[in-house]
Amino acid sequence: MSPETVAKIRDRTEELIRGKVDAWRRNLLAENGRALGLEAVAAKTGECLRDKAFLDVLDGRETWRGREEMERH
Repeated sequence: MSPETVAKIRDRTEELIRGKVDAWRRNLLAENGRALGLEAVAAKTGECLRDKAFLDVLDGRETWRGREEMERH
């Protein structure tokens, strides 16, 4: 994965989390990223989308319908 893709994912993640938490700190993800990742992996079900689906949304390769389905999931 390219560094640019990683930066896009990190920026988008920060934006989404910032909208959900009561107090945002610049180092929130650095302090909690590992724990959040472990929870995400543990919560994976058979219906979960492939990782590529998330990258397609970030890179603008997904249709609006596909994006809405992913967000609902």
